[in-house]
Amino acid sequence: HGEQVAIFRVGPDEQLFALQNYDPFGQANVLSRGIVGDVDGLLTISSPLYKQHFSLESGKCLEDESVILQTYMVRQQDGLVQLKV
Repeated sequence: HGEQVAIFRVGPDEQLFALQNYDPFGQANVLSRGIVGDVDGLLTISSPLYKQHFSLESGKCLEDESVILQTYMVRQQDGLVQLKV
């Protein structure tokens, strides 16, 4: 649908997360280049532009809870990564 999706494989169990690649603060498709981390036990991606943290599970911005990124169901099957859109 013309949107870029950022996919992350995290941890020893290689859990997959998928969310929109568009950073609403920096107004650019850059979240795939962000840094995966942990903020108080919550898996996050931090924007490479202005460093906002977004939950990998919910897409919610930790610094501004009114901003929520689109998340997608994602799985790996037969060596392929699949998204539900």
